[in-house]
Amino acid sequence: MDISKLFEDAYLNSKLLYFSRYSMIPNEIYVGKIDEVKAKEWLIQNYSKNITDCNYNKGYNSKSKKFEIEDACFFLFDDLLVTISVI
Repeated sequence: MDISKLFEDAYLNSKLLYFSRYSMIPNEIYVGKIDEVKAKEWLIQNYSKNITDCNYNKGYNSKSKKFEIEDACFFLFDDLLVTISVI
């Protein structure tokens, strides 16, 4: 596998990230129009004991003048990847 594909367009490619870890093609469920900040907080609050790893991208927010997470990939249990993206 070409590892550079994990970062196409400078963002994490969650499907390839999943494949690189589990050597399986992932199933995907998409949920749109959510508050990403609240979703991340809820996931961490309710599943922190089950989160085995986390990868993320940060980008500079010119309004807040700080780096903020744009994409967060949470590995849970033995085969679940939850990706929360602000883009």
